[in-house]
Amino acid sequence: MGYDYSVSMEGVRAAENQLNHAARKVSRMGTENRPADGTSDRLTLSGDMDIAGAMVEAKQAKILAQANLRVISMQAELEEETLNLFG
Repeated sequence: MGYDYSVSMEGVRAAENQLNHAARKVSRMGTENRPADGTSDRLTLSGDMDIAGAMVEAKQAKILAQANLRVISMQAELEEETLNLFG
């Protein structure tokens, strides 16, 4: 009577892909060159990359994964309850 978890697992894989995409965005964020006069050791994020957008994408991936994992958990609980009723 096993349930097919493939749809929920595909959702988990989609979340993993989204998180990896966000991580790649962050990893590509370069730094501006230090001032030629050496007055600052501070590096700043390049303006052409959007860290806020990458963080939102990562948060969405986390929520997507949690939702799909909860569906899998609920499916397993329902299957167990069904077996208990009929078994």
